[in-house]
Amino acid sequence: MRLPINEKAPDTSCLSRFRDEVIKVKGLSFFDSLFNNVLTQAQERGVVFGTIHAIDSTHTVANVNTFNDRKNQDTEGKPRDPDASWGTKKTEIRKTVEGKKVKVPVHFYGYKTHLDGETDFGLIHGFHTTDGATADIDGWDVLIHRVLSEKQRKGIDVLLADKAGGCPVWINILEKYDGILTAFSLPENMLTKGEHKEKWQAYKADEGRKAFKKERYVIERINADLKNNHSLRRCRYLGKIKYHLQAAMAAIAHNIKIMVRLITGVKFRSI
Repeated sequence: MRLPINEKAPDTSCLSRFRDEVIKVKGLSFFDSLFNNVLTQAQERGVVFGTIHAIDSTHTVANVNTFNDRKNQDTEGKPRDPDASWGTKKTEIRKTVEGKKVKVPVHFYGYKTHLDGETDFGLIHGFHTTDGATADIDGWDVLIHRVLSEKQRKGIDVLLADKAGGCPVWINILEKYDGILTAFSLPENMLTKGEHKEKWQAYKADEGRKAFKKERYVIERINADLKNNHSLRRCRYLGKIKYHLQAAMAAIAHNIKIMVRLITGVKFRSI
């Protein structure tokens, strides 16, 4: 390492201290700028982003044993990770003792990363982190209208989402004011109830939107890569600030892998 004999070698805490110093001095904007710089470099090297985008949210379990944490709160009065919260990741069909099928929510304690990915190559275009209790559609609205720049937003021609985005007001805002064609899966109540149900039935039956929906699998593949290959399944640190750092580095690593493949033709691993 070419260190003078009278100087100490770096210890294992150097990276942690550097991380904490960057967060303290630069703030989260440093990691957001780093993420955006990677996208800019991709464009400078000839990568053309697709105009069909998909949005989704992925949950990350907090670095907390919730059983022990509940006991500690009873004695100490504060949680191990005060920024984390309970959220619902999905519903499952279960059978009661009488054999009746019912929908049961599956909960988690932690955070969410809301993602916008283009579907041509699977590059992450933007992300936004929240606690676990934040509704997907609320995270997506902040992502599209606050996190993404106007230039990035204008680069989206079609936006895909699951039923969590099935809100008439939000769909109308995206299409009327942002000029983005939506191809969302719709919840059952929009199709069967209300004075505008015929409009939403026609929306669902539209052949063009159906064709675009076939590309939504790309955002699911992005989520899988972040969780399986970049440690976004469980939080490494405590607190929302450090979770944002973790999500940013995972997104950057995901994008760099794709950039290397597009620019050089070399694959690190399947993604």
